[in-house]
Amino acid sequence: MNMDNNIQRSLGRIEGELKTLSSSIRDKNILFESRFELLDKKVNVFESFKDNFQGRMTIIGGIAGVLGALITIFMDKYIR
Repeated sequence: MNMDNNIQRSLGRIEGELKTLSSSIRDKNILFESRFELLDKKVNVFESFKDNFQGRMTIIGGIAGVLGALITIFMDKYIR
């Protein structure tokens, strides 16, 4: 009878530890998910900024190219 009590007590301790471990893992999982969501939002902000910046630089580069061509044409016609 004493041996059965010891076994039952040991199993109860193991079960309690497993429940505590499971709860801890669940809490950590929730924390990691919230951090990943925050990180995803921050990455999206940076990607949007990069895309907008690239578009603006493309437009500025195109305008600079046209102005360079016009200056070259002007210098070719009127300086010679």
